[in-house]
Amino acid sequence: MSSGTERLLASVRQGLEQVFPPVTAQLMRELVKPNPDFEDIARVIGLDPVLSAAALTLVNSPFYALTQKVTTLERAAVVLGTKEILKIALSVSFAGRGLAGDGSEANFASWRLVVWAAIAAELLAERLCPAEADLAYLCALLKDLSLLLVARTAPDMLPYGKDGEVLTCLRPGQMEAETRAWGLTHPQLTLRALDEWGVPDLGDGCIAHHHDTEAVDSLPPLAQALALATQWSELATGCDRDPILLVQFEMLLRERLGASTTEVEEMRAVCIQKYRSMLSILGLEEAAPAARLYEHSVQAMQNYHFQTMEVTVASGGTPSVARIVGRHLRWNFGITDWDLTLRSPRDDGWDLFLSREGTLEEGGHALRDDLLPWRFTKRRLLLLASGEKWGELRLKAGPAAQDKLPDQDIGLFLRFLSRAYEQYCLRHAVLEAKADTLDALPVGVGRLDEDGRILELNPALYAFLDRPENPQGRDILDCMSLLDVPSVDTEWRLFLGNPDRPTFSKIYCYDPPRPGEPPRCLYFSAHKEPRAGRTSVLFLAEDITEVSALEAQALKQGEFMEQLVESMQDMVMTVNAVGDITFATPRYSDRLAGRNLFAVAKPVGSFTETWGPALLDDEAPSVEVILQLRDGTFKSLELMISRLRGAKAGSPAFLVVGRDLTSVRRLEERLKRQALFDSLTELFNRFQFHAFLEREARRAARTGRPMGMVFFDLDGFKDINDTRGHQAGDEVLRGVAAIVRDTVRKGTDLPCRYGGDEFAIIATDSTPEGMRVLARRLRDAVVTRFGPELGVSIGLASLLEGEAPDDLVRRADRACYQAKAKGGNAIVEAGEP
Repeated sequence: MSSGTERLLASVRQGLEQVFPPVTAQLMRELVKPNPDFEDIARVIGLDPVLSAAALTLVNSPFYALTQKVTTLERAAVVLGTKEILKIALSVSFAGRGLAGDGSEANFASWRLVVWAAIAAELLAERLCPAEADLAYLCALLKDLSLLLVARTAPDMLPYGKDGEVLTCLRPGQMEAETRAWGLTHPQLTLRALDEWGVPDLGDGCIAHHHDTEAVDSLPPLAQALALATQWSELATGCDRDPILLVQFEMLLRERLGASTTEVEEMRAVCIQKYRSMLSILGLEEAAPAARLYEHSVQAMQNYHFQTMEVTVASGGTPSVARIVGRHLRWNFGITDWDLTLRSPRDDGWDLFLSREGTLEEGGHALRDDLLPWRFTKRRLLLLASGEKWGELRLKAGPAAQDKLPDQDIGLFLRFLSRAYEQYCLRHAVLEAKADTLDALPVGVGRLDEDGRILELNPALYAFLDRPENPQGRDILDCMSLLDVPSVDTEWRLFLGNPDRPTFSKIYCYDPPRPGEPPRCLYFSAHKEPRAGRTSVLFLAEDITEVSALEAQALKQGEFMEQLVESMQDMVMTVNAVGDITFATPRYSDRLAGRNLFAVAKPVGSFTETWGPALLDDEAPSVEVILQLRDGTFKSLELMISRLRGAKAGSPAFLVVGRDLTSVRRLEERLKRQALFDSLTELFNRFQFHAFLEREARRAARTGRPMGMVFFDLDGFKDINDTRGHQAGDEVLRGVAAIVRDTVRKGTDLPCRYGGDEFAIIATDSTPEGMRVLARRLRDAVVTRFGPELGVSIGLASLLEGEAPDDLVRRADRACYQAKAKGGNAIVEAGEP
């Protein structure tokens, strides 16, 4: 064992002795017993009056929602159970013994994560392994004990982190850093600390694997509950994560638990209630409103995600981004007066934008944002992502509606906006890096107008021109004395004046001014480029003094360009005049070379032009396509086509760059489907149900056509769930959903899963008799498929003149309950209210 590991273990022992009295270890040993002895527990807790009082305060808090006040631990044990009293005592003991550190926000955040994880682990275990729910709570409370102890007794031994970071948030590469510095990870160190305390193995390797979310499928149920609870706490309460990850996690949680969206939301609501009660008892403040992602619905986060994705593909620089932000502020919050600064991708400075009644103005650029001419100073909202500031929004203070906006609403929008702008800046930085690489090439490159005047040039060409002052707009010959010789001047003027001569090239060797130096040789070339009715000239200059090394130099440059193309994320191809692919990015070469672009790619979306070789002659066309590779796989691409200059006369060639859209489209499609359909039954979800109901009710009122609702739930479903398990219940729900889809009129009736085992069908253009026929067919089909163990209680209601949609739902629901009161498997028509 290394000296570093020995010192680490010594600091953990020191922390256990300093922070916790011996009774804490006794309490934990009691909790892991199958049948804890309450008399021993009461005696141990009674030794600490502060602990006894705090435990009783927590017992009587909203955390447990007891109807009568409990005044003794004995009564609390009767009401809640012995193990619950132990959990209370340990929670109070842990948070009240100095582990909360110096009271900083980072330490509060660390403990907020611990509290959420403990409550969530117990809730998840109640579904995955009910008999071990208490153990799941204890494991979550203990999983990061070693980190908290090391931070208190030997903070210099932490191999990562900086001031203000949340200690219990897992960082990228953290486990590897711990292993290098300590010889073991913090889960292993926690187990060593528990061993020092004499606490036996808590089972199923739950602490050892509490960060193994990638392998959660292979873990035992108790370890699954802890790993999922750990990830949930990091996403919902304290770590600077991309908020869309919380949306994806709760969808994954629903699939993992076999739960509905409603059930997951209810679990989150219970978790929030208990979390807040526990924070209050432990004296911990809740995070700032903008950081409370757990308060927001999945739908709200999806809406902001889709909106702010527009920023990631913005073109036109930061002014374009500011216009997009202004549009979203107006749509979502009614805000038209604001100041916004954005970090500039160009120089890491700051660009300021001002909006007055929706009119955007540029307020200037500065290397520090405190030097900008802000108008507003009161309400300041930061754009933060990955621990960095990307911008700041300031709102006008006063009685306006925007000053009364809940911080969590606009805060959530800014969380997504910050991530989107971070992605925009990183993409822009990549493009600039490519431009810098091209500028660094040892070849002078410039663009001239048709008369030979300099429009732009790279640093290498500027050096060839002997660094003249203000070269833009000047004649290239005036700036390059080496070309100012009669023969070169004549050839150059003939090239510029002859429209039928597309290229110019010249090797010019001369004696240097210093005696004894070898002659120098330069290679010049120029290529005319017709563009938008005008001709520009691409001018290149290269020093080829070492003529014998010319081939090696050309090979080196060729290898560099191959590496550059290979490292690009985009697909790069060249095609001839008929679209045959003559070159493709190396990783796609064997699947594309020799094929025809217009045969393997088909346009999608709003493309209306003729798809064929004629498209190549258009000015910089851009089109979205689906491209099939030789191995049968498909890629979604945005193609940008441009003519390659310098190709042989009569044999034009074209550059085709394809930006990969496959993953973007796949994610968009999945999220759109998840927003529309219930994942278990594939019927429309409850959100869509209310949207359809409002729409069809308005249509019926406008057209006078009848509509109604068939509302039913399943008789006997609870018995199936209780006796055969939730998986069998899920299969029943899928089977009933299939019957509903086969029974309803396609394109006329709208079938939805209302929640749990409740279903609703919006029947448009349907009379009461038509709904009765539909209901009988539905009931008979369920009985035929499932037999006597399952029936349906059906309520029917027709929309009355002037009736609100919610009232129609209530009447149909009431009729359903009347059918169930009759013994079930019955059909009841709702009367007028």
